[in-house]
Amino acid sequence: MIVFFILEFAVRLWSVRADAKYRTKYGRVYYLFHTVTLIDILIIPATILLLVFKGHDVDGSTLDTLRFIQILRLFHVDRQMATWKLLRKMIILGKWQLMATYYITLVVGLCLATIIYSTEAMAQGIDDTGYSLRVPNGTVPTFPTMAHSWWFTVVTVLTVGYGDIYPVGALTKFLVCVLGFIAFCTFQAANTQISVGLTLMMEEENKNQQTNRLRNLAASTIQCWWRYHLATNWKPPRRYTYFVHVCYKLYVTEERINQNRALAKKLREKLEKRRPTKKKSMTHQNSVTAEILKFGFKGMARPMLEKQDSFDKGERKISLRRTVGQLLYFQI
Repeated sequence: MIVFFILEFAVRLWSVRADAKYRTKYGRVYYLFHTVTLIDILIIPATILLLVFKGHDVDGSTLDTLRFIQILRLFHVDRQMATWKLLRKMIILGKWQLMATYYITLVVGLCLATIIYSTEAMAQGIDDTGYSLRVPNGTVPTFPTMAHSWWFTVVTVLTVGYGDIYPVGALTKFLVCVLGFIAFCTFQAANTQISVGLTLMMEEENKNQQTNRLRNLAASTIQCWWRYHLATNWKPPRRYTYFVHVCYKLYVTEERINQNRALAKKLREKLEKRRPTKKKSMTHQNSVTAEILKFGFKGMARPMLEKQDSFDKGERKISLRRTVGQLLYFQI
């Protein structure tokens, strides 16, 4: 088993330069510092040491540590770390909502701990107005310090409770039920957000995979049709040039259209923020930007620029032409 594991690691290290990301001079060194690769580097020596120490008089704690390192092999189930990447991406996207939820939970927990500390001392007839409790003779306080009440709050909200400490007063029990339920709901809201976010991101990833699969099938269909067309009706070179012009890099077309629409939207927002000099001029600009949003490709850029140049005058006309040209024509 260890021989197979070492060979597999060596083959992966040898073939890693097939990926363009690791094709540099220090590509293999960069690959060695990945999380999964570091786990492999820890597992291989640990397994060898277990085989060497087998049958010898070795401390049991050392063997337990080496066996625990063997458990890290479970990370090989998700070698590409796709689940962790989704989780990290989801946390980054919803970090402010998660921070707000956990902050509210913390505030509710602090209020619960303070109220428990005060009401329980009141129920036992203990004076808690000073820096320390004034305990009557023969009375054992349920919560001697604020740390005890905070420990009880955390254990009650996050677990079912250990039963090592619990309130005695009726008012304290009622407040623990109400505030503990509120703290539990706010804490679970963050967990629900994480689970729902992961579900939505997995659905989006599956949708993208299906789209890519259909795109490859469409490309294969076009290739087969073109080969059949060349085999049955070959008239070089005009049709071949036309086919390359129309069908070359089909996967880029949609990205270009979306990019042009986004740039045109930014341009329209920038024009709307400016103060219009003439009502007719502003109406014409809105119509031009609407056409850009509707079509969103390079072929419409020059005619619309000519319309804009014939209508506007002065430096504003030149700056607008330069802006539209840079956004729609030169960046494609």
